[in-house]
Amino acid sequence: MEIVYYNIYMTLQEIEQLEIEFKDSLNSAKITKQSVITIGTGMKYNVEINGKKYIYKFVSPTFEYTDFGEFITDVYASLVGFNAAKAHFCHNIIDKNSTKVGVVIENFKDPNCEYVSLGDVVNLYNLDHLGLKLELPLGFVKEFDKIMASINYFCQSYNIQKNKNLATNLKKIILLDYLLSQTDRHPNNIEFELSVKNGIKTLTLAPMFDNELCLQISDAKFKEFNANFQRFVFDEDNVTISLAYEIIKDSRLYEFFSRCIKTDIKPIIDLAERLREKRLPQKLKSEMIEGYNNKIKNLLYALKPKKYGEENEK
Repeated sequence: MEIVYYNIYMTLQEIEQLEIEFKDSLNSAKITKQSVITIGTGMKYNVEINGKKYIYKFVSPTFEYTDFGEFITDVYASLVGFNAAKAHFCHNIIDKNSTKVGVVIENFKDPNCEYVSLGDVVNLYNLDHLGLKLELPLGFVKEFDKIMASINYFCQSYNIQKNKNLATNLKKIILLDYLLSQTDRHPNNIEFELSVKNGIKTLTLAPMFDNELCLQISDAKFKEFNANFQRFVFDEDNVTISLAYEIIKDSRLYEFFSRCIKTDIKPIIDLAERLREKRLPQKLKSEMIEGYNNKIKNLLYALKPKKYGEENEK
């Protein structure tokens, strides 16, 4: 059976049906292990399923429920109209006798294109602009102008066109990471696709990937695991205010946030539990839902005297 991907703007019911079909297709699929990926907190493998490339990730031994994080982020992004790497729950496809579980994630990389990380782009900029330090990760939206300066410099240096939606799409990642409490969006977890058409090189944002540490999944153990924990965490007040400012300035980001407001996180978590056939601890599930709802409320409050306040008064 041909494996089917789901696309943005699908309903939860459509996504659930395709996930069931995907799970059934694995029973008869030809699966080939290609290589081990050692970067990150958990074991990962490059695999082929019926000739198509994927990454299989075990649930992290350091943080529980990372498979939930990948799946929930992917589904949420699909519902609000953003491109994230497609994640599917599955049992161990490396060793079928094992009881371990994980996710299989679509390898979005086009063999005809090149890819460069935001980290590489920033490093090039820093080499030629001594004394200027870009404070990353991208979660600090107050550094956005510097981030765009490094991207512009990269494009000018290599005679590359910048996709017209690149800046807004980067802001969308910032917004999604804020709403979903993503704690691992460092510069190497953002990539750009470099494609060539009619001799013209174009830089486009690649799908959002490595989304497992979100929605309180990493909170307790992450502080113990990473001595540099603080550099991964949002400066909550500053980010909320800065995001509100960007939403006001950018009509496309404003429209995107409007879709986020209408998207309830609980049915997505419920779907993840059904497909994974495992219940999250009730305390964690409640914290996930409450954390997301609070982020929405905080942004709405920051916007109220401005765009949203004006609309509500009409």
